[in-house]
Amino acid sequence: MRRIVVLGAGGYFGGAAAELLRRRGVAFETAGRGSGAALRVDAEDGRSIRESLREGDVVLDAAGPFQRRTAALFEAAIEMRFDVVDLSDCLSYARTALALAPRFERAGIRVVTACSSASAVSAALVRSCGVRGPVAARVFLAAASRRSARYGTSASALDSVGRPIEVWRDGKPASARGWGESQSFEFPAPVGRAKCRLVEFPDALFLPRWFPSLRSVESRAATRIRGLDVFLSIAARVPGLPLVVRAALWPATVALLRPLGRNGGGLGVEVEGTNGEVRRACIASAIGAHVMAALPAALAARRLASGEVRSSGLIEPREVVADETLFGELTREGLSRR
Repeated sequence: MRRIVVLGAGGYFGGAAAELLRRRGVAFETAGRGSGAALRVDAEDGRSIRESLREGDVVLDAAGPFQRRTAALFEAAIEMRFDVVDLSDCLSYARTALALAPRFERAGIRVVTACSSASAVSAALVRSCGVRGPVAARVFLAAASRRSARYGTSASALDSVGRPIEVWRDGKPASARGWGESQSFEFPAPVGRAKCRLVEFPDALFLPRWFPSLRSVESRAATRIRGLDVFLSIAARVPGLPLVVRAALWPATVALLRPLGRNGGGLGVEVEGTNGEVRRACIASAIGAHVMAALPAALAARRLASGEVRSSGLIEPREVVADETLFGELTREGLSRR
């Protein structure tokens, strides 16, 4: 078994990934910038990466927000030959990985990016709908904000507010205003109906590659913090106000807002076929929806560490963790699938 290193284990989702590995009896080491980590590693500092990581490692990268990350860890992985699986929800970071895919393959390493709710779970849900030749996929994230609202996750959510974001429309990349064009999705109780707004997720980049018939891919999200979604939708339409909102984001602000959030959350998809048929699927939980973001990467890291994955390059999540395994493990963690 190769060494697994959880980078960003001191953060909320990194800590969740570490706990998921621990409960499955998988050994790992923690890494991060804080003194509590076993390995002192800054994902943006090549020197610290080279001092602490080694050839053959499997790095579970949870050091968000990925909107602020460069290719430093990928470059080190190519040079040192270690594998990477990350929880990135950032389309531009996914595009960086895609551009480096030929170099990953030449180095003989495995990189699994966006191995989280988006795009590992969203893609699995699209497949579960059983629509042959889907032409449209709409993804809905209802955040379990009372648990998951932290500085890093909030910075990621606010990144889309009011700016031009990338979606997939008419079979090609298109631009839309972030946090606009609301649409609701009905999750099972107690989550219920969530009014979600456009955000930029890696789905717009990866789903058309994994489902070539798709002409449209849009992702929407709801913070489910009382009053915040409406405020952000208004802020998105006022020039200059999104910059003020992002500048006002501090850990203390997030801590004050967290009690106004919801415990339950989920991820849903709406898939449309060529004949106009629409099918829906979702995964939700009253208290444990945050697990959905960390579990795919934890399972992928375990499998990569086993040495069972022989292919190299930029690997689609389902090549490492089969859909039935992913759904089974999510159910084991108390989430329900519909």
